[in-house]
Amino acid sequence: MEWKELATLVGILVSHLLTMGIAGPAISFFLVDFTLSLQGSSTATIGLAHSLFFGAISVFGPLAVVVTKRIGDKEGIVIGCCMVSSGLLMTSQTKAVWQLFFTHSLVTGLGFSLMATSTIFIIGHYFNGSPVYIGFLYAGSASGMLVTPIFCAEAKIYFGFRGTLLILSALSMNAIPISLFIFRKFSKKRRLKKNTEMNLTSNGVVEDVNTVETSFLNDDHASDFTKTDSIDNVSTVRLYLKYPYLILLCTVRSLAEYAYIGFFIHFIASVIYKGISERNAAFALGSYGLGSLIGRLTAFVPGHMNLMKKSTEFITSMLITGTLTIIFDYIYNVYGIIICSATIGYFIGWYLIIFPPIVRESVCVTRFKDVYGLIILPGGVVCMFAGYVIGVIYDASGLYRLSFFIAGGIFILNAVLMIIGEVAFSLKWITKYRPPTESAKV
Repeated sequence: MEWKELATLVGILVSHLLTMGIAGPAISFFLVDFTLSLQGSSTATIGLAHSLFFGAISVFGPLAVVVTKRIGDKEGIVIGCCMVSSGLLMTSQTKAVWQLFFTHSLVTGLGFSLMATSTIFIIGHYFNGSPVYIGFLYAGSASGMLVTPIFCAEAKIYFGFRGTLLILSALSMNAIPISLFIFRKFSKKRRLKKNTEMNLTSNGVVEDVNTVETSFLNDDHASDFTKTDSIDNVSTVRLYLKYPYLILLCTVRSLAEYAYIGFFIHFIASVIYKGISERNAAFALGSYGLGSLIGRLTAFVPGHMNLMKKSTEFITSMLITGTLTIIFDYIYNVYGIIICSATIGYFIGWYLIIFPPIVRESVCVTRFKDVYGLIILPGGVVCMFAGYVIGVIYDASGLYRLSFFIAGGIFILNAVLMIIGEVAFSLKWITKYRPPTESAKV
């Protein structure tokens, strides 16, 4: 990495801190307040609104891809930051549930989708999707999970929950000038140059870009496409139909998002309903954020030290997170809750950092944006209802125990599916159903 690229990484971290790092944990922290203050609301409906926010981030992924291709990554980031801060401002003044759906679920969710998609593609294209740099991307939102709940608990005493949201929206607006001044305009010319540099042959001679893209196909794949039907000309949907490994990644992503988002949305409410004070609940969510921050920054270490593959790291994170999620509602001691929260956050951090590189290693660089955008789409649809389903179960039973048991079971199921997939797709006669990558040379 060149030193001039450091400003871009810092900008990504700060912009995520001031957008997702504020909007995500703030609404989760005030879920009980919104439930009590908005007309016709319940735990399920507020959970649904927050679920739609997280779902919009993924569902609008393909739209964000189209927008960023047309206007550029920097412009997508700036527009997204404007929408997030505006959405928080309007959310602080909502009086009815439908207004929360519009301001938070739609405006803030679409805004962060634009911003997050653009920053992910900057990492994927210009930093080769390395987990080290993706750690910078997600460290910002994890830092917000650490700081925002504690700030909300203290500020609410003096300004109320609406005044606190108003202050947070003002803080979020600082992401706009930061994005304008730090991010450079990534032109198509520079993107082509970067991709060409990545495709040096072993003797140092630069191959023609189209030749390199065709060479992504190995002998098994060469017969699947005609000479004029290169990997760039194949539709994304056709890639999914031809290579079931992408369907596997799409499935595990969707299941993980449901369990992760559902648990996170109702985290504070589940702790408060145990009789824990809001301040201690804030520290519990802060410990979750601290664990997530450390997990995101250290997720690359096992792979860097050749201790385990990325897929093994993903499986490990799913197994541990699932087990702890199942037992979470049985813990009533504050210190036990804090320790369990930090551990769950740590391995969720692993999952968030490791998954994009797994996708990046599964497709060639020229198709990463399209494939990743379609992979996160079903996950967005599924997690749209995660908070609602968990809220419905709580409203019916008065406990989060069953909901968290289901979420934990889904994490464990994910690990099992990934194990089966890795074993199956490593077999010689099934390997051809993996999509072609840079490592697949003719």
